[in-house]
Amino acid sequence: MVIVVALTSVHVAGQSFKDDYKSVGVYDTWELSPFRTGVLAGNAQVIKNHLYSASGVNRTGHILGVQRSRFGSNTFGARVDLNSPVTIGRSGKYVHALVYTPQASQVQLIGLGRRTTNTWNEGTDVEQFWSDPVTISANTWTDIVAKVQTNENVEIHSIVVVPDCKSPHTLTSDFVAYIDEIVVNSSNSKRSSVTSTVDPYEEGGDDPEPDDPTPGDESEYYKTNFVKTQANTRVGDSHYIRKVSLKSGSNQTQYYPSNGATADLLSGLLYLDATASAVFDVTAGQSYTPAIDYATDWMHAYAYVDYNRDGEFTNALEEHTATSGWGWNQTSYKYYTVADVSELVAYSAYATNYTGGSTGNFYNSTGTSSGNNTMTMPSFTIPSDLQSGLYRMRFKVDWCSLDAGGNDGSDGTGNTIWGNGGGIVDVLLRVTGNDVVDVLSSSHRNGTMTDSEGNDIGSTPLEGTYQTPYEVMMLPANGFVTESLTVNYKVNSSEWPGVLTTAQATYTLTDDNYDKSRDSFTLPAEVMYSEVNLEPMYNNAPTPTYPPGDINWDQEVTIADVTALVSIILGKDGVEPYQYNHVAADVNGDGDITIADVTALVNVILGK
Repeated sequence: MVIVVALTSVHVAGQSFKDDYKSVGVYDTWELSPFRTGVLAGNAQVIKNHLYSASGVNRTGHILGVQRSRFGSNTFGARVDLNSPVTIGRSGKYVHALVYTPQASQVQLIGLGRRTTNTWNEGTDVEQFWSDPVTISANTWTDIVAKVQTNENVEIHSIVVVPDCKSPHTLTSDFVAYIDEIVVNSSNSKRSSVTSTVDPYEEGGDDPEPDDPTPGDESEYYKTNFVKTQANTRVGDSHYIRKVSLKSGSNQTQYYPSNGATADLLSGLLYLDATASAVFDVTAGQSYTPAIDYATDWMHAYAYVDYNRDGEFTNALEEHTATSGWGWNQTSYKYYTVADVSELVAYSAYATNYTGGSTGNFYNSTGTSSGNNTMTMPSFTIPSDLQSGLYRMRFKVDWCSLDAGGNDGSDGTGNTIWGNGGGIVDVLLRVTGNDVVDVLSSSHRNGTMTDSEGNDIGSTPLEGTYQTPYEVMMLPANGFVTESLTVNYKVNSSEWPGVLTTAQATYTLTDDNYDKSRDSFTLPAEVMYSEVNLEPMYNNAPTPTYPPGDINWDQEVTIADVTALVSIILGKDGVEPYQYNHVAADVNGDGDITIADVTALVNVILGK
């Protein structure tokens, strides 16, 4: 998180949030608030930005999380103490703050500070400005922009962000709100995106860099270098794909179309998304041979697998040097083989020295000389550590191009995938054999969690099992109780099969998967897909209340309480700490515990 104090449009501060604030906490304008009297402790902490997205408004490294308590007033919020005070004045300035809440809210900004001209040593936490509330939507970063004014000679030392400026009377449970990038300047323009001005995950730092976010523009998932509805104009001279297939090491072949028979034209378009009907089953660690049945020859075949499920196919090749010819005519040239981490997994022919016509030294993906008119691809091996799940695979017919989107003619040879009558077919791979699911927690306050075997759930992932329920044991700290458990989990996109996206679910004590006796949540099987990041919510433990006459502390008034009352009268519970509730034992309220209280207690039990 970056708190930037900018008195003009030029930032004069901009370090990582972890270095650019004095302290964080909570604040409530209500003077009798339990957070001001010391009855309750607020929960506010700087955490890793688990809401990071390359396409989102907020792309910083850390954010401020605050537990919006139902015991606070309508102006309860997160307080950020600045390293250096800022001045606003009567002419006013604009305060910006990025805010993210799980429900639609009204956000207000409050400034705390002091007048520099006072003579009675006024503190630095006197309320100096209040902004008008701003309504925001749920589950999205919104830039709050508020025009504020103060008296002259006022310094602002702290800014309070109220994430839910409305009466808490109807609030049945707490929730976590997130705040970032507080800026004071002279601009009323709302920010559309914010990125850290420095790398928040510097080498050697405490926090690992977050996973690469999913691509920002979903229209570019699994892109092609042509419009996907473009027709294949060379169908008439038999330049088209008839089927695609994948053969295992035991010679079991899966086809699309599934019957494996010689097919006619598979599609009249250059691109076919067959993921809804073509799913090939593969096993992690096993080898497979891809093939494309193409109606003619003099073309090349390529296969790709989106191993990291980010919506694109990336190349990773290893360079080699070879020579050709003899004696004075000998020349050297380069060729490539597929690297282990490449998402280009196989190809039939490629030449780095191809310049057009019949030139070039062609090799396949294993580095074997292949000639320039072959469609036969070598086998490739599914990585043994690849998690079970769905992955997109691409089959491509093209001419001497490793680009998964198709040859666009930029190589200067005049070849294009559309001019040569090539084509692309996307299918799905269903990988099995590695059922490990990472379970971790990047943020937890006022308590910890373990798995059912007592292993701590923290930033180092534990191993869960693919699509198998997983029990999370809640361990609140002293003075706190379990409130809820938020689960951020990776799933395969239904809109873009093959892309791994983040979903979120919040489980409360009223859900069927909560076990009160064990204080545990059981995550359902559909959550256990690839990676699960847990965010527990612990609330201040409420003070227990007991009905009149509940002498044995069981929150019921029964004949057992009569036995406890008699024990008190007989002096069998006369040393503190008491076994029984002596306050409740004075049933008739006369200030003494006597046999008269027994009679009164019996009447309570009988409902008299």
